[in-house]
Order: sequence, then C-alpha cells, then structure tokens
Amino acid sequence: MPSLQRQLVTLEMLVEELTDELRLLLTEVEPEVSLHYLALLKQYLTGCKLLAVEAKDHTEYGFSEIIINQGICTHLVSKKMLYVQNKLMAYAIEYYAAKAKLDRIRDLDFSEQADIRFDLLNVKAIKLKAQFRTVATAMSKADYSMLLNGACLPDFDWGWDKL
Repeated sequence: MPSLQRQLVTLEMLVEELTDELRLLLTEVEPEVSLHYLALLKQYLTGCKLLAVEAKDHTEYGFSEIIINQGICTHLVSKKMLYVQNKLMAYAIEYYAAKAKLDRIRDLDFSEQADIRFDLLNVKAIKLKAQFRTVATAMSKADYSMLLNGACLPDFDWGWDKL
C-alpha cells in the first residue's frame, strides 16, 4: 500500500478515536476538552502534516482522486483543504494549550506575576481564536462544517455560531 494511502488509513483510525472521545465529552454538562482528546488531536495534526508532505508528489486532481477512491478523509477534497485544515488545527491546539495554562494560573497560582502571565496568555488565546475565525469565515459554511466534522473539532468551541 503506498504511503499516502497508508497515511489516510492512519488518519481514519485517529478520527474514530477522536469521535469516541468527543462523544464522551458531549455527555458532560459543560463539556471541555480532555488531555486524551488533545493528545489525539495533536497526533491527528502530525498525521495530516505527514499527509501534506506525501501529497506534494501528487497533482491536485491526483490527490482528490486518491481521497475519493479510498473513501477515507473525504472532507479533504483537495490539497488546499488539507493545508487549511492543518492551519486551523494548529490554531485550535495552541488555543487549548494557552487555555490550559490560563486555567492552571487562575486555579493554582496566586503570586504577583500570575496576573501578568494571565493577561499575556489571555491575549494569546484571544488572538489564536481570532486567527482561527479569520480562516474559518473565509470558507463557506458547508465546507467549514464538513471540515469541522471530518477533523473532529468540537462544536462547543468551534461551531459556526461560536465563531
């Protein structure tokens, strides 16, 4: 099996795990991403970056044909969509990392420097969310929704109405 197709199979398995984890998160009253979900999301992004490297050897049409023929990761209708997804995923992961640090500071750190770090991290989180929003709103709602579902990003943070 060529490496591009192998990478697609790997991504499909990660999507299944992400979907299962997301279902568990949605059972909570106020859902928040878990460390396990975040680790899976990072693995998925790493796999997508490897897929982007493999896709460089293919034309746009050839890449699309492989996706259609495999029937896997069908939300990646083109190489451009893959690159957009990778950018959005990177923003989301960085946002979650900043948010986790913010929560730790708010809950555990009462030093004089905590307020300064909190403010800086809060600005970073807001900036990441704005960058995500800028890229996402440049897409059509249908494309964004397909990408959101395919990449298993939670609606409670990244839904169209939350942007």
